[in-house]
Amino acid sequence: MRKNAGFLVLVAVFVMFNVQNAQAWGKKKTTAPEVEEVKQATTEKKVEVMAEKKVMEQKEVKLPIQEKQVNKPAKVIDAAPKSDAKLSREKVRSKLDNTSWNTEIFPIAGGGKIQKEALVFSDNKFYAEQFKQNGFMSTNYTLTLKDDGMIIWETMQSADDGQVIFWRGEMNEDMTEMRGVLSKQKSPGESESFTFISKEKMPVSK
Repeated sequence: MRKNAGFLVLVAVFVMFNVQNAQAWGKKKTTAPEVEEVKQATTEKKVEVMAEKKVMEQKEVKLPIQEKQVNKPAKVIDAAPKSDAKLSREKVRSKLDNTSWNTEIFPIAGGGKIQKEALVFSDNKFYAEQFKQNGFMSTNYTLTLKDDGMIIWETMQSADDGQVIFWRGEMNEDMTEMRGVLSKQKSPGESESFTFISKEKMPVSK
């Protein structure tokens, strides 16, 4: 009996010891360091995200509201510049009027004879003396003033036989030199081109 009682006591002690170890092992498993580290990392990440969000909110800059564009009436252009330009052209025309320019005319194609001609500006019209003898009468001409001071005059003459001449000349601002080009159309599809240069300017006597 005593042996049996002792054996039962040993068995009871062994069972209790195993139960306690099992409980301790279960607790250790549910609170393992790896689980705690994961929880701590998650908490730190949340804190970090919240901190970054707060910083971004503080740095947020509000853009100014654009003012609504209002269509403004177009500025009225002063007509004075045009008036001044007209006065300048009239001044040049009055200075050019009643002058004769002795020129030499050269065929652009080359090989032709150099022709001497007097280009005359009189009574606000233009003519070339020798061409006038061939039926090209006096015509009106236009003046253009360039920003660099260059003066350009242009005109077209026609004769009774159907021939047409286009003139375009250039003068310096002092109106002491002249050069230009002319194109003579004899018939449709047939034309001759020339250049001319002034040699002397003289007043026209009336």
